[in-house]
Amino acid sequence: MKRRGFDDFGGLRGTPIPIFGGRIDNGVKLLMVLSVAVFIGATIAFNLRIDLIGWLAMTPTTILKGWVWQFLTASLMYTNPLSLVFGMLLLYSVGTSLEGTWGTRKFLTLYFALGAVTHALAFLAAFAFQKLGFGEGISTAETVVFGTLLGAFCSLLWNTTIMFFLFPMLGRTMFLGFLCLDILFILWHQTGAASTLCGLLVGHFFVRGLNFRWYRNLEANLKERLRVWRIKRKYKNFKVVDSEMKELWDDLEDRMNRDDKNKYIH
Repeated sequence: MKRRGFDDFGGLRGTPIPIFGGRIDNGVKLLMVLSVAVFIGATIAFNLRIDLIGWLAMTPTTILKGWVWQFLTASLMYTNPLSLVFGMLLLYSVGTSLEGTWGTRKFLTLYFALGAVTHALAFLAAFAFQKLGFGEGISTAETVVFGTLLGAFCSLLWNTTIMFFLFPMLGRTMFLGFLCLDILFILWHQTGAASTLCGLLVGHFFVRGLNFRWYRNLEANLKERLRVWRIKRKYKNFKVVDSEMKELWDDLEDRMNRDDKNKYIH
């Protein structure tokens, strides 16, 4: 399988790119077939008064009983038809891009491995919410698809413009948007959003590691903006452009630093 090329800091070469399009590779096809089959089986079992969702989806109560297989099976369990439809659409769009980048074997391995890590973190978050009296949380395939895969996809396309339906946006903008939405839903006591938030962070840090260069650059950019604001405020009565103000301020700082150095020398 021919893999698509990403630059060393996360952007797909060539912009903008559509979020939908391209052929469905074997890994995504397999996950779609398994997910639909599990959902149909759970629906039939429900009509037979068998709680298959309770056996496959991850909840704090069942994990504390020792049902650790749910860390794997939860990645294939959708709880309702609407989530299944949107899950398949997102798996087709995001999953196809990731499989084209990683290859089928690595994509499937990471889907279940990162899914297990996500469900483990979601267990801790759901357990904490349960202790706070917000109700028992549940982690399913929605957590992996809408969280982990989406976080990895946005992080791989960090500096790339993505055509998200009709709206072009950078990968980092999309990531931060979904991150804020999850935090907002958590504040509204939606325990499922905590699981999705865990997935976003798992996908993000898997792709980018503990590389905080972007955050350091953000901090430096904010400091520079604050410095320019201070210059404008100090010299607000002078008609000078930003570049002149910064040059003037730099000369002043250099002069002050030289004076301080000479003071300590003498």
